Order: sequence, then structure tokens, then C-alpha cells
Amino acid sequence: MSLKRGVVVCLAMSGLLTFLPTTAGQDEVPPGLKGDWSAVAITRHGKPIIPGPIDRITMTIGKDELVLVENGKRSKAKYVVATGKSPAHIDMILKAGEKPFKGIYELKGDVFTICYSPDGERPEAFRSTEDEKTTLIEFRREKN
Repeated sequence: MSLKRGVVVCLAMSGLLTFLPTTAGQDEVPPGLKGDWSAVAITRHGKPIIPGPIDRITMTIGKDELVLVENGKRSKAKYVVATGKSPAHIDMILKAGEKPFKGIYELKGDVFTICYSPDGERPEAFRSTEDEKTTLIEFRREKN
């Protein structure tokens, strides 16, 4: 799987695909989650992605929409969070009728970490090993 496909699948958004939100379990998005973020580390199936391409991946999180910019290409997606869970849940859908990509996320100050699985199983921990089909991405808040 290519780096672009891995990142696209990981965030469940692509310039070629429109994503629809689920509504079950939607919570108010924490104010600290909203804003501009830059990817600083990506691990897929236990393998770190080289830093060069990561420098060109940014994300803006709004109330119910994510905007991903990768190599100058802008993509929009809808997302749903459940903050009452521990760790907090985030679900994304590629197309209506498909299983959601289930993930967990953590927000600590200016660090936003997301771990997701494309197989419909929500990860239980923030890790990505060779045996797991999970992707782990760490973002840092952009300072304007």
C-alpha cells in the first residue's frame, strides 16, 4: 500500500472520496481538538513512515469537518467522536453503507494522536505492530 493510500485510509479521507458521518454516539467536539495540525509521526503495521512526506501533511479540524492537505491537495471529510469513552473514540466512513473505520484518539495539550483500524475493529491501545492492522499518527498543533 502506498504512503498516500496509507495516510488516506488512516484518516479515512481522500481527495477522491467523500466521507459521511455516523450519528450514533456523537459528542460535542472538544474545543482543544479544533484547529490546525501537522503530522510528525506515522506508524503503519509497525513500520515508521519516513519523515520527508510527513512534513507535507496538515489537517484542520472544525466542528464536524476535517480538512486534510497533502502535498497541496485539499480533501474534506466528516467525522464523529465519542468523548465519553476511554480512550475517546473517532469513527469515519468512506462511503454510505460501508463499515466505519473505527479509531481512538488522545489530545494532550498540543499533541493529537489517532490510532485506527480499517477492519472494523476499534484499537484498544495507541500502538501499531507488524501483526496488527492499525495505523498510528501523531499530530502537533501548528503555531500561527
